[in-house]
Amino acid sequence: MLFSGGQTLGEVEFDVRGMVQLSAQARVPGDPAYPDRVEGIPVGQHGRRLHFLHAAIGIEEPGAVIGRYVVHTADGGRSELPIRYGQEVVDWIADPLPAPAPLVVAWTGASRMYPVLRLFRTTWENPAPEIEVTRIDFLSAPTRAAPFLVAITVEP
Repeated sequence: MLFSGGQTLGEVEFDVRGMVQLSAQARVPGDPAYPDRVEGIPVGQHGRRLHFLHAAIGIEEPGAVIGRYVVHTADGGRSELPIRYGQEVVDWIADPLPAPAPLVVAWTGASRMYPVLRLFRTTWENPAPEIEVTRIDFLSAPTRAAPFLVAITVEP
């Protein structure tokens, strides 16, 4: 079970407090309507690396960009980080097979309905760690898989 609060997952300390779920192109009738973007997630820190704890709901073709993070800095700069199916994330409801490379499995658990659940860690190397990261936008792409975000850690 994934607990709230600080915990080490995939060799990184994350503060887990909830989940941000974005929409997919193909919604199942009766499913809740999720937004296609969440803008302005506050950061306000300098860091050499940003670590994302995330996954997807739904299946897409390998390499398809299912979303992206837009990292905004205090000098007005921005970096776009693609979320590619099969490279940064796959569907979190997994069969027992190992995750394909280069995915980094950060957490594995189970539920009554699913014997294997997984969350993945993606690390972004900040090219300008001396400039403050002010905020992050989290955007979905029009695909069959919907990304979701559990936590972000800024590594000083």
